[in-house]
Amino acid sequence: VASGDEDSLSLRAREEDIFCLLYTSGTTGKPKGCMWGHREYRLMAQTVANETRSGFCDKALLVMPMFHLGAMAIQLGIHFRGGTVLMHREFVPAALLADTVKERVTVWHLAPTMVQMVLEEPNIESLDLSALRIVIYSASAMPGPVLQRGMQLLGNDVFLQMYGQSESITSGLQPEQHRPNGSERERRWLTSVGHAFPNTLVKIVDDQGHEVPRGEVGEIVVKSAAIASGYWNNHPGTLDTFRDGWCHTGDMGRLDEDDF
Repeated sequence: VASGDEDSLSLRAREEDIFCLLYTSGTTGKPKGCMWGHREYRLMAQTVANETRSGFCDKALLVMPMFHLGAMAIQLGIHFRGGTVLMHREFVPAALLADTVKERVTVWHLAPTMVQMVLEEPNIESLDLSALRIVIYSASAMPGPVLQRGMQLLGNDVFLQMYGQSESITSGLQPEQHRPNGSERERRWLTSVGHAFPNTLVKIVDDQGHEVPRGEVGEIVVKSAAIASGYWNNHPGTLDTFRDGWCHTGDMGRLDEDDF
């Protein structure tokens, strides 16, 4: 590698090779190493770049752990289009706001509780946050009052929800779909995790794996080109989660009349 001579390299990555082992959080058991390939991670980065509508002028500020999918996916999506990523070692609302102003940050990635803490900073209304164009939130739904406050301070079209897990990325609720003052039907969208990403199939199934009628609750299963291939050294876990090309998320959900 040090020689710079490509012809002398004995190893060359292929698309089907494993890019990394991304470990699950372990909230429901011992952490499992998700095998992500080069092809799948590239497609994930492309999806995130498209969903965030990122470009080479973007600057994303990340405070989430880089050993989980969320921050890593955002980082790859921003770099996919040549943007810049700033990283903080820990989440400190005042420091996040200070660097957002100083560096003209355009993208945040925060959990809803973190958004609330940032909005509660006493000097936030006096800061120039005009460069900020996207606030990506994930891990849980955004409480209505927090979203209202955020839209009041940061703009009506900045919040973007993304849903996924260590094994797959699934769906998003785009800024234009955040309509807290819309019709009852539109307000219900805010309780969802949005629409499936492009080239992603989502269905809701019962315990036997059969698709349930629209509106009924069941397990969310996902099929996508951007998905882990299984668990490292865990064949039983792989067989249980990845069945017939579908990733069984273990999450419960339902599809409404608008496919949210």
